[in-house]
Amino acid sequence: MRRGLGALVAVLGSLRLTVALFAMAMVLIFAGTLAQVRHGIWIVMEHYFRTFWTWIDLQLFVPPDRFEIHGGFPFPGGFTIGGLLIANLLVAHATRFKMKARGGRLAGGLAVIAVGVGCLVGLTLWQTRSGHYGFLPLVGMIAVAAGILYVGCMLLFQRRAGIVLLHAGVILLLASEFVTAAFAEEGNMTIDEGETTRYVEDIRAYELAFIDRSPEDHNRVVAIPGERLAAAARSGGRIEHPRLPVSLRVDRWMKNSRVFRASRRAQATSDATRGEGTGLVARETAPVTGVGEQNVNAPSAVVTLFRDGKKLGRWLVSLYIEQLQSLDAGEGDWAMALRFERHYKPYAMKLLDFQHEKFVGTEKPKAFRSELRLRDPRADVNRRVEISMNQPLRYAGETFYQSGFKPDNKGTILQVVRNPGWLIPYIACVTIAVGMGLHLGGHLVGFVRRTRGRNA
Repeated sequence: MRRGLGALVAVLGSLRLTVALFAMAMVLIFAGTLAQVRHGIWIVMEHYFRTFWTWIDLQLFVPPDRFEIHGGFPFPGGFTIGGLLIANLLVAHATRFKMKARGGRLAGGLAVIAVGVGCLVGLTLWQTRSGHYGFLPLVGMIAVAAGILYVGCMLLFQRRAGIVLLHAGVILLLASEFVTAAFAEEGNMTIDEGETTRYVEDIRAYELAFIDRSPEDHNRVVAIPGERLAAAARSGGRIEHPRLPVSLRVDRWMKNSRVFRASRRAQATSDATRGEGTGLVARETAPVTGVGEQNVNAPSAVVTLFRDGKKLGRWLVSLYIEQLQSLDAGEGDWAMALRFERHYKPYAMKLLDFQHEKFVGTEKPKAFRSELRLRDPRADVNRRVEISMNQPLRYAGETFYQSGFKPDNKGTILQVVRNPGWLIPYIACVTIAVGMGLHLGGHLVGFVRRTRGRNA
């Protein structure tokens, strides 16, 4: 038992495993980069990097217009490689980096490290909530905390303090990806000038929303996720729910599509018998890959609605149809629309003014700037804020970036990101730099002293 455990520890902490894992990481990154040409970047992230195992097709390495290669091979995913790298570093430190401190020196070193860790945790919490500090002051404070950690490592590990701190930064950098994969959220907030928005749209997820507009002060919404629509299209079954005014059958689901006007010349007939889609035809196209002009899928679906067992007609719902499609569904003023999945917020943003500057004589954007009114009744917040290309807003644990604008400059598009671990890569990189710099600097000082001693 002990021999088996010892052998496992020796393998986990070996330099050979480190080299092998870095080699596998290079292969995975290469395969994932090639796969992004044919698949969307988010599909590649989920299937290659944010998974424990993946399947790499041999066709990735050969252009399909040359010849086809069938088959592939299993390969460790990003989570497996990253987790093993963390284990490799931890085991290597536990077996090779022995603490030489004893007694008061040991207690003092642990106390100093606790102070450094506390500074980093406090800085992370403060920055996440308020976003008060600029980039350079933030890096400076992280460097000070890393210096405190270095002092603690000096007390515990003496001359190897810089290496220990450097490796701690590498572990932190690897761990940050796990935090991002588990907790990060991202979406868009689109606001017309003079209008107010309370929700963020996830441009990678979709929903068929049924909206009851009869209440005077609000709308009642029942939303069906796009994944359920796709599953219903495959199974041929109906979707029913007590809160829905109708039941529906999904005749066709298109993850990405083009919609055009039906015509006899094109020998195309309309997909819809009712609603705004009458006279329109939807055709399925390949999903976006992130390397072309189109960077967002535009799904469409053909649905047949029923009420009390009676067929009401067939509707075309699509991201291309922006108007709400009214329904004759008994009580209430019901309408439906296929849209990006919405996540409602406790605060509201009103776009007061949007400015878009271009380079002289061109249509290339030079700068965008949005002036908004932020209202949050829960926190008693009512203030003007400004978001520009290089000046994001941080509020309520979210970061608002100026991402784009609507046609004719009629509105702004803000990218809203919630990532509790966004500061971890900065802390990791600064910690690595401090550890490497002090370690190499210490060796340089020692070399200069020895050289002077020989020449004296």
